[in-house]
Amino acid sequence: MKKLIAILMVLFSLLLFSCNSDAQEPTDLPSESQESESATVEPTEEPTEEPTEHDENAIKTMEELAKHDDVVSVKEISLSDDLSFASAYTMIFKSDELKIVAEIVLPRDYETKGEIYPVMFYFPTVGAPIESLARAYAARGITVVRMYERGLGGSEGVRDFGGEDLADAQKLIEICGATEFMKNSKMFVAGASSGSIIAMRLIAEDSARRLSGCAVVDVISDLKAYADFRGESIQNIFAKGIGGTYDEMPEEYEKRSAVSFYEKLDRPMLMIHYGQSPLSQAEQTDRLYALVKQNNAACFYKKFDLLASDFSGDGLTLLVDFIKEFK
Repeated sequence: MKKLIAILMVLFSLLLFSCNSDAQEPTDLPSESQESESATVEPTEEPTEEPTEHDENAIKTMEELAKHDDVVSVKEISLSDDLSFASAYTMIFKSDELKIVAEIVLPRDYETKGEIYPVMFYFPTVGAPIESLARAYAARGITVVRMYERGLGGSEGVRDFGGEDLADAQKLIEICGATEFMKNSKMFVAGASSGSIIAMRLIAEDSARRLSGCAVVDVISDLKAYADFRGESIQNIFAKGIGGTYDEMPEEYEKRSAVSFYEKLDRPMLMIHYGQSPLSQAEQTDRLYALVKQNNAACFYKKFDLLASDFSGDGLTLLVDFIKEFK
């Protein structure tokens, strides 16, 4: 009898162990928050991702830029076969009811590569051939936007050397900043000779600090002094564009002269002077550099004993290095 009872006890223990082993412990213990959520979960509607107007209307290509409210047209420019790395476009946009022309040259993979290229708004002295812009900048991973000031290159109106032209350039920067491929880019301005006037005014008036730096060559920093240096021909050109002579409208000349607002040139600055150019005046750059350098340690000045214009040769190399340093 005792032996039978012992056998029954062993069988009962084995049965009990088998039942307990079927109840496995969870692999992850819930946190307090998970326990709270599981205790209060109620059926809810499936969350939906709200479509945003921004996503639907995002400007992802140059062609799509034509749908911007202030853009009249965008047309691709045909480039030479050896420039397969670049794309170029002519854009006409509206500013103050006038049609203004700009050319935009980009690395061809701007849309697909996913890289954010720096953008340079460029105001050269004379017409810079579109293919030279591709070779100089797009080949180095820089998007260049060249605006034709009023009365030049098909733009309507009369060029006024950084007066109303300034508003046109500000509108252009706003338009480019609305695109998916430029909105997060570091933006720079560059200008040569008379183009330096508008470039420096853009920096000075950029209260939103959208622009990261400015490069100028053969600077005109004091319009009266420059007109006196060049003589009657330039005095007449300035008077026609600005609306009067310095004696008649001194305030208009001063607001375009960087020596009057140098303290606002507080972003990285690159200044270049070509010493053999008979049309440029070293004193214009020397004086401005001395003023800006007082409060801006990121101001650089280089003189070349060359006959050149705009950014070329070593000057171009300096400009590209400058943009890449501060992008």
